[in-house]
This record gives sequence, structure tokens and C-alpha cells, in this order.
Amino acid sequence: MDSTKRTRRREALIGRAARMAVPDAGFLHVEAARIIGERLAVTNRRFEKPVLLFDGPFAEMIGKAVMEAGAPVDAPFQPVPWPDVRNDTEILPLEPESVDLVISVFDLQRMADLATMLLQINHALVPDGLFMAVLPAPGFLAELRQALIETESVLSNAAANRIEHFHATSEIGNLMQQAGFRLVVTDFEEQVIRYRDVKRLLGDLRAAAATSLQTAEAPALPRAALATLEKTYGERAGEPDGRIRASAGLTFATGWKHAASQQQPLKPGSATHRLDEYLKTK
Repeated sequence: MDSTKRTRRREALIGRAARMAVPDAGFLHVEAARIIGERLAVTNRRFEKPVLLFDGPFAEMIGKAVMEAGAPVDAPFQPVPWPDVRNDTEILPLEPESVDLVISVFDLQRMADLATMLLQINHALVPDGLFMAVLPAPGFLAELRQALIETESVLSNAAANRIEHFHATSEIGNLMQQAGFRLVVTDFEEQVIRYRDVKRLLGDLRAAAATSLQTAEAPALPRAALATLEKTYGERAGEPDGRIRASAGLTFATGWKHAASQQQPLKPGSATHRLDEYLKTK
């Protein structure tokens, strides 16, 4: 799917989520933002020009959660509009070296070219500026993905790609380093969400604008599919109390814009003491 199509589909999903206006659907956004805020709280500096990528139905909630977790910011987060598309390239609407903190919660996976977007984010940061993001990891909604494939295979002997594929945690780190970020750190955190039924899960995904950008090109599932999907999902991920579980693995990524004053890692082989001296071995 090219950038223009992705942009139109994304706008449609965000518009539907805004019309639904279900604040509780953003609970995972808020939890991820809280974790980012706690990690920010231990940095030894303050930020005066923080921005949030991107403007959406939960932007205010995300910014508030980051600040309430103790983030050292001296101004409210400014939501950045979604990128424009020029010559099939998504253009980040930020001037070079105009911000000192960029936060992204569940938005970068929507980019057609993540590597190019990371490069633009790096350019927008001042020297020693900080970028922090959380993205869905591979395996996110794995139970729903498999249940949808099995359901559609039973009904039509074919299955569309209705859950997007997400970048591996190590891949995110590599892309950030290629984009020029320094002191890059990525890690994985597993979250498990329990739902009353599949209908509520699908409703939250729509209200959070989190459904796949690919589904616009796939035929709609018939209404009769819901009963089959409920049965299949329950068999794969049902709980003893009748609820279902949904895996929500998260990738957290942190990187700094290069600055001459930054602490630099030592070059391999430059150590001046042997490890066994510290371990007190013979």
C-alpha cells in the first residue's frame, strides 16, 4: 500500500475513532505512556520543547499520563499533526532542531517508511535531544490474528491479512542507529489483556483507530462470522471464567540526538583492566 492510500485509510480510522469517542479504549495507550513517563523521570535533565507524535483521539490523555508519571518537562506536550505526503513520501511537519523531546505511542507502526520517518525525527531534535517510542511488537494480538485466519478459512477457504505485521524489537534498534540516534536502547515488555468477549475487543480496536490499514483492501467478513470467531477464539485463548486473553507485546525504544558533550561508549579492546581482576579470580 503506497503512502497516499495509507494516509487516507489512516485518516478514515482516526475519524471513526473520534466519532465513537470511547475514552476507555485508550487504556493501553495510557499505560504505555505511564511507563515512558517513569523512564523519563530518571533522566538527568529537563525538557522545554516536548512534542507528541501524533495528534489523535488519545493525544491529550497520553501527554497527561507521561507528565503525571514524573517526566521532567517544563511545558505541556504539543501534538504534532500527521505527516503530509509529498511525492509518495511522508513529511514530518517539524523544523530541523526545533524540539528537545519527541514521544510516540502506537503511531510509528502506521508509517509507510519507518526508516525515513526516524531520520526526520532525528533532524527535528536539537543536539542531545531525546526520542522515546512504544510500538506493537511481533505477536501483538496473535490470538486474534490466528482466530481470524481460521474463521475466514472455514467460511471462504481463504484468509485476508487483517492484522498488520510489526517490526521486531531488534529491528527498531537497528533502524534508529541507521537514522543517526546514539545510545539507543530497545526492550520488550509483555502485556496480557483480558476481555469479556471478542466483540468488546473488536470494539476497542475500532475506537482506538487500531484496526489494520490493510483491511480496506480485503472483503468484509459476513455477520455470521462473529459467532464462528467467538468459538474459535475461545478454543484458542479462553479463560476458565469465560473471558478471553489478548497478547499485547510492546517494544520500547529510546535514542538521543548526537551531541559533542555526550558520553561515548568505549571502543572494543580499549579496556585497561582485566575482568578477572574485578572478580578476584586467579
